[in-house]
Amino acid sequence: MLRYLVYGLISLGLGGLLGMGSVASAAQLTPEQSDLQDALQTTPQGIPVSTYFDMGTSSLSQARVVPSRNSAVTNTEAVRLTNGTYQVGAVWSKPERKFDLNQDQTLSMWVYLGNQFDKAADGMAFVLQNDKRGKDALTKFPSSDPHKIQGETLGVWGVDNNNQETDGGRMQQYVADSAIQNSWALEFDTHLNTDNTLRTVHEANSFDLDKKNHPLLGPHIASNYPGDPKSYFPHIVYSWIPFKRYASTVYQDKGILPEKRGAVKGNANHPEGDFSFLSNGQWHHVTLTYEAQKANASTGTGQMTYSFDDRDPHSGIAGRSVMSTTVPIDKHKIDPDGSGKALWGFTGATGAWDENNLVVFDQIPSLVKGNSTATLLADGKEVNNGDVIDHGSPVQLDYRVQYQSGSVDWQKIAAQITLPQKITFKTVTITNANGQTDAVLGKDADLSTGKFTHQLANPLSKENPWVTISFTGKVQTQSGSVAAAVSEFNGTEAATETTTPQFNIDPPQMSLQMLTATGEPFDNQESVTLTGLVDLGNLQYRNSQLHIESWLNGKRQDEQSLRDSDEAREFHYNLAANSLRPGNNSLEMVVVTADGLMSNPLYLNLTGMADSTGGGEVSFSGQSMPLIFNGQLTGRPQELFSQAGFALHVTDSRLTGSWQLQAQVAPLTDFTTHRLLAGNLIYKSATGPITLTNVARPVMDHENQGSGSDVNVADSWSAAANQGLFLHLSGGAVAGNYQSKITWTLLDTA
Repeated sequence: MLRYLVYGLISLGLGGLLGMGSVASAAQLTPEQSDLQDALQTTPQGIPVSTYFDMGTSSLSQARVVPSRNSAVTNTEAVRLTNGTYQVGAVWSKPERKFDLNQDQTLSMWVYLGNQFDKAADGMAFVLQNDKRGKDALTKFPSSDPHKIQGETLGVWGVDNNNQETDGGRMQQYVADSAIQNSWALEFDTHLNTDNTLRTVHEANSFDLDKKNHPLLGPHIASNYPGDPKSYFPHIVYSWIPFKRYASTVYQDKGILPEKRGAVKGNANHPEGDFSFLSNGQWHHVTLTYEAQKANASTGTGQMTYSFDDRDPHSGIAGRSVMSTTVPIDKHKIDPDGSGKALWGFTGATGAWDENNLVVFDQIPSLVKGNSTATLLADGKEVNNGDVIDHGSPVQLDYRVQYQSGSVDWQKIAAQITLPQKITFKTVTITNANGQTDAVLGKDADLSTGKFTHQLANPLSKENPWVTISFTGKVQTQSGSVAAAVSEFNGTEAATETTTPQFNIDPPQMSLQMLTATGEPFDNQESVTLTGLVDLGNLQYRNSQLHIESWLNGKRQDEQSLRDSDEAREFHYNLAANSLRPGNNSLEMVVVTADGLMSNPLYLNLTGMADSTGGGEVSFSGQSMPLIFNGQLTGRPQELFSQAGFALHVTDSRLTGSWQLQAQVAPLTDFTTHRLLAGNLIYKSATGPITLTNVARPVMDHENQGSGSDVNVADSWSAAANQGLFLHLSGGAVAGNYQSKITWTLLDTA
């Protein structure tokens, strides 16, 4: 297999937003505003905030309630803790919604930590607290000047600004006194504060060191008690007389770390940190499960399990790459007066760098604890993930929505059900624990769309703790895998999701038998007809109800139908002249019935005679032209099409043969500031879009049809046809002049 390389340049010029038409002027969205807009347009399903929470009342708090802009969710609000530099914010549960430290609790939420990756600052924290300031509780900053806000505190940890303290114990106490008192915090730390030398140490920028003064390598999730002096480790650095004292945070657990992250810098056994872990432009689901007496009832210790990324933000499917840790909770440190309660909420802070910190709540402790499950039965047996069920099987799909506990009823529950594919559902019934049934009328009763949306008629409560939505139907006559389907049940007090199992439909045992001998080489310049038989087993189909689908050397061929004029179950498969290449060829064939049943595949190896012309080659003919993109930033995601003039020729002088074109792109970088572009180069063709990276990706395949060829790769490119090279820009792209190098690789695949 031959391989040829050719290099080209990509040039990109981006300007700011221009006013158009009758608009006198237009303000360009900042990257932070664009990121906030994107986050609000993709909020997952949650519950209203204002009914259950108060914004922090400190004069410094910037927290606000902002409505979701996602049309696919209902009754959802988000808390925006920060959205700029030098900000701090807090949101606290209303007094009647305090966290009960003496009862088992479950709460969950979605958190958004911006899209700044290694430029993020600084994160947020989930907090339980009994600070005397109540809703006014925040870190005690040294000044009311917002520019004195230290982002590393996240609004809950203490302030480390006494660099000339000589005693380590006094340093620990000093920092702890400025934190939120009587508190436990679970931090989502997106920015590393790692000053650790006499030259670099200054106020409040050293929390992310270990006890040996080594910087941590990446973003992390971990917990401890911000008002406890033992949560801070005192460091000192000096050179003869000059010295500086500074503190790092100590965690009660190893926390949650991405796989790429190492423990300490300089350790060869650990790779570099993963800065795409938290601030990556994605919503992350968090569940906290508290067990009041699990650890040690005699010492008043509870236990908290926190799980991160336990639901996919796009599909809602549970348990994708869930990371989980369990820690003890010392109730006395949170609740020294023994009230058994604690305010709970979130704090967040930024310093000189910015970050959008957002929270969407979907389950609140002591309000309503509910869940939902989906059970699929085929032929009366429960279907689990990966099971195989027979086509034509009768099925029953039950969704059970359950009220487990709470202080109020679970009201106005909207069922938004996505039914699994390849099943024809005929009936739906809704039955409550109290014996009442819901009438399903109108469009709700139409199950052919694969969607079922219905407002449940009865709230769930202690008196009516569950409702079952039951569907019956039949597996269609199609084979293949059926993906999990996600459904939501959203009320004003809680929101929950569930998924059906992934399963496979077993095809009937149809098969193909070849009658034509295939051991000898075929003359490639002549058409080839292959004759065979279809074994249908006990199935009854006419020839005209069958067709053959095939793939030659991995390329899909046109369908070929069987004819009723031939013998029953006999087929004649035709290969046009010059379809085979010299040497080995692979042919895969399946027979498909009119109603979608598919046979087992038949694999054939066919040998094509050598090309009688005896020559020819494939290669690039000349260098590629520069690719040029120009555009105006709008503050929203957009795609730019490459300007006219680009050409890349591939010449193949062989009569038969095939080749593949691959492309890889170095990161687009502003040649003045060296800033990386917030965007990607995308190659679009009839088979779909391909995002180009620094790893070679196939973008085009070509096969000669009995004569040589000279192909200009860009001939089929056009913005109208949505084909060719496009530059996708995120809403946070910054104006500038960017350049990169694209490597074109030509593979001889004949």
